[in-house]
Amino acid sequence: MAKEIKDRKRAFIELVAKGIKPYRACIEAGYSEQYAKVYSGKLLEKYKNEIAELKPIVQEAIKEEFKYTALDAFRSFQKIQELALLPDEKGHYNNLNAAAKCEENKAKLFGAYEIDNEQKRPDTLSINVVTKKED
Repeated sequence: MAKEIKDRKRAFIELVAKGIKPYRACIEAGYSEQYAKVYSGKLLEKYKNEIAELKPIVQEAIKEEFKYTALDAFRSFQKIQELALLPDEKGHYNNLNAAAKCEENKAKLFGAYEIDNEQKRPDTLSINVVTKKED
């Protein structure tokens, strides 16, 4: 019985560290839905230090598994932004909102936004300006 409790505790901590919501993590760890409804928040609070300690390790393992980094994401946003800034066959720029969203997401990856999405001023900032070349 004690081993089963320890296994569920460990599973809960690992699942939450992976980004699973506490309620769902409780259920996946083997707790009943009724228990999860009542105690998932309490378990989260109780094991917050263990979760915080494990989270960077899990995130690094996930990054290694997928080999996708923030730099990869930044480059993808850059390519999408370049495509969004191309004019259509009539010479209209219809995707400026998509280009602006890419720039916002690049800034978030760079760390120019806080978690609550409030803009902050970075120490240094480099911006590439794309302009249309007239023929």
